[in-house]
Amino acid sequence: MIKANLELIHSGDWTELTKGLEVKLISLYYLINPINHINLEIMLFYGNDPSKFISNLKKHNNIYKVINTKKIRRNLFEISFMGNYNDSIRRVLFQNNVIASSLVVEDGVEKFSIFSLNDNNLETVTNSLAKMKNVNLIKNQRRKYDIVDAIQLLTPLESRIIIEAYNRGFFEHPRNITLDKLAEEFGITKTTLNFHLRNAIRKIISNFLYNQ
Repeated sequence: MIKANLELIHSGDWTELTKGLEVKLISLYYLINPINHINLEIMLFYGNDPSKFISNLKKHNNIYKVINTKKIRRNLFEISFMGNYNDSIRRVLFQNNVIASSLVVEDGVEKFSIFSLNDNNLETVTNSLAKMKNVNLIKNQRRKYDIVDAIQLLTPLESRIIIEAYNRGFFEHPRNITLDKLAEEFGITKTTLNFHLRNAIRKIISNFLYNQ
């Protein structure tokens, strides 16, 4: 698997609204609907009162609807909105079988972390972006990334626990299985299972961050 970090300026896109502002938007969840030409974005907004930004977002040509704005705490808000799929970077990634693992928008720049099974898909993505007259690709870093490297760091029990927890829906919301039930099936205490599960998650996250 190949990982790439892309940074680009997308002229005419809503992301331009962050230019010159002391704000940062981080994608929490997204859903693309190619049939209806819509992207749904749920993002965290870091910054002061977002009312002016939201007002401009509602007026933007690429935004169809601002669904909700929710204050989480001071200087942190959750914003959900629907936008144009056809002129989006997500369309280019989707059409070339590339996974977007994260998106950060700040100062008019879109910063994507993406994964692909091979270099050819990434090459097609960068070529497609280069052909878009309103896109300026300013950063393109690639490297091989193997999630197996992280799995190999786990003990056999940690590996079994985290795979079972994932397959049984422990990480879903709401959870499909409780910590107590998992512990019972492994024949260990809840405290012990929680210890191994947290250890496994810590190792995987540490490996991922080290490979950023």
